[in-house]
Amino acid sequence: MFLEHEQSNEYDRAVYFIFDDRKLIYLVTSKVACTSIKTTLGKAYSIESNNEMDIHLKDIWNGYRKVEPLPNHYDTYFKFAFVRNPFCRLVSCFRDRVEFDSNFETYFESNYKLNYKYKIRAGMTFSDFVKTIVTIPHHLADRHFKSQYATLYHNQKCKVDFVGKYESLREDWAYIANRFDFDPQLPHLNVASASRKKPYWEYYDQELLALASEYYKNDIRYFGYEENYDQLSC
Repeated sequence: MFLEHEQSNEYDRAVYFIFDDRKLIYLVTSKVACTSIKTTLGKAYSIESNNEMDIHLKDIWNGYRKVEPLPNHYDTYFKFAFVRNPFCRLVSCFRDRVEFDSNFETYFESNYKLNYKYKIRAGMTFSDFVKTIVTIPHHLADRHFKSQYATLYHNQKCKVDFVGKYESLREDWAYIANRFDFDPQLPHLNVASASRKKPYWEYYDQELLALASEYYKNDIRYFGYEENYDQLSC
C-alpha cells in the first residue's frame, strides 16, 4: 500500500503556474491537456515557444512557475487543475513516453538519482510498463504516471478550488477562460496520430486492469471514474 500525499523526499514535486494579476494558479497534471493549457495561458502573457513542446521549458516561464511548497500568501488565489480517466492517461503516457519516445529512458534516468531502483525502458511492452510503475510509491513516481490524487490532494484535502475533466475539456476550460479572461478555445496540441491510436481499452487484460485499478484507486474514487473501470472489467 502506498501513501498518496506529499512527502519531504518527493522525487517529482507538484508544479504551479501563478498569475498574480488574476490571483490565479494552475496546478499541472501531466498527460491532461497541459500542452494546450500552458500554450493558452502563455499567450495571454506573450510567452511563446519555438515549437509546441518547448512550452514546457522552465526558462520561458521565469517568474510564473513554482514548485511545491507554495508560500501561505497564495492561499487566497483561485487554483484549478484538470484530471483524466486514469486508464486512458496511463496508455497515453506509455504511447508518448515509452513506445514512441526513444529519449524517455535517458530523460527518466537523468532526472532521478543514480540509486533509483525503478527502471523505465524505451520500447518495453505495456504489460512490463504497468507491472513496473505499480511498484513505485506515489511520492517517488514521475509526474507523467504519478497518481492524479497524489498531485491534487494533501492530507486528504484537495489543493485546488476547481477540478476540470479532460473528458469535458471544452466546457470546463471555458469556465476558467471566461472567469479569468483567457482565450476560450484551446489549441489541439500534442495529439497522437490516428495510426498510433489503438483504443486504450485494448491495452488491458484483466491482470493489468487489476494492477492499474489498485494503483489508481483514489483517482477512480475521488474523480468519478468508476464507470470507466466497470466498462473495462466487463
